[in-house]
Amino acid sequence: MTVRLVPSRRASAAALAMLLLATFAGAADPLQDKTLRAAVVPDADLLLTQDAAGWQKAPIQAKMDAIRAEVTAKAGPGSQAGAIQARMDKFIETLGIAKEDMGALVVSGRVRGLDGQQGNMTPQLALQQLGLVVALRVSKPVSLTQIRLALTNAAAEDGIELMFEKGDYKGAATLSAVRPDQPGKTTWLPRELTVALLDNTTAVYLGAGADVKAALDRAAAETPAAFMAAMKTAQESATPEALTLLFFVPSDTQRTKAKESAVKMQGQNPLFAGAMQAVGGLQSVVFGATATDRVGMQLTGHFSVAQEAVQMKTMLDGMVLGMGKMLLMQAVGRPIPFIESLNSRLEGTAVSLVADLTEEDCRALIELQAKGAQGFPGAPTAPAGVPAPPAAPAN
Repeated sequence: MTVRLVPSRRASAAALAMLLLATFAGAADPLQDKTLRAAVVPDADLLLTQDAAGWQKAPIQAKMDAIRAEVTAKAGPGSQAGAIQARMDKFIETLGIAKEDMGALVVSGRVRGLDGQQGNMTPQLALQQLGLVVALRVSKPVSLTQIRLALTNAAAEDGIELMFEKGDYKGAATLSAVRPDQPGKTTWLPRELTVALLDNTTAVYLGAGADVKAALDRAAAETPAAFMAAMKTAQESATPEALTLLFFVPSDTQRTKAKESAVKMQGQNPLFAGAMQAVGGLQSVVFGATATDRVGMQLTGHFSVAQEAVQMKTMLDGMVLGMGKMLLMQAVGRPIPFIESLNSRLEGTAVSLVADLTEEDCRALIELQAKGAQGFPGAPTAPAGVPAPPAAPAN
């Protein structure tokens, strides 16, 4: 596991978005909520469900919150970690929602919509191609006025001015935020974002306008989109007690590209080439996280034949785990339980990475993240030869 934080305004915005998602996220199955289930897009190959209420009840969550608050306080208001936390706190305060008010989260999209895309991917194009829809369940009413103010303040941090339009669709109150073209301004916000409030404003849909309206159509008609067969199979393999679940089903195009890459790499790195050949038979990826006095995590790849799972485990054991544990040990400066628990497992046509996160691990990793945000020289970065993700373009 490595952590890389780039001290820039653009990185801060991306980190803020991820922190907000973690705050809203979190076992009760969120898909049993009819309104959240209706938000799932047709033929979704990417699905995230999180039981936020379950996370709040877990002992480890309170410990993580306390550690994060302590580390942020020590970092001081001038640090990047402190600035990100301050922005997040301000956003949540403006919404009038506390973490305790969050019930569940469902996110769905179609990653195969990005197949064949060339060049820079703008936030708006990515949102449209993915067909991404986020659905939240809260325990107290949400106000469009508060949402508008929170978005206005967040955009103002990047010097961006938004235009808004209120409406009503299928009995839901809607708010569209439009970002006019402002040369020289960069932001993580897409050009158009629509929010809809349902169920006496205790449920929220978020996404591009057309996708949100399609979700509202399904909710009004009580006709949720069917899951594709591969997604249903992936869901059946999930850990029932997991509070967080992430499912991904690769497309035929993605599998074909993996096989082509394997052929090209065969002469350079046979071990990695074997893993890429295995990815050519990857049927699904499932991530699950449970929470008690610790967080139990499992990332599993399901393959078409057992040999592919063996090939992937060989690469994980030979390259990923060894290097990852070494880098993490160097960064933390001491052995922690997480490093020892991080291992791979093989079962039939599936291979998994498993790990436990204890209170000691949480403290070490949160402190490491804070040091990385301040440019700490010992903080881990991406391995040599792996470029940093490109900054998002303005439009």
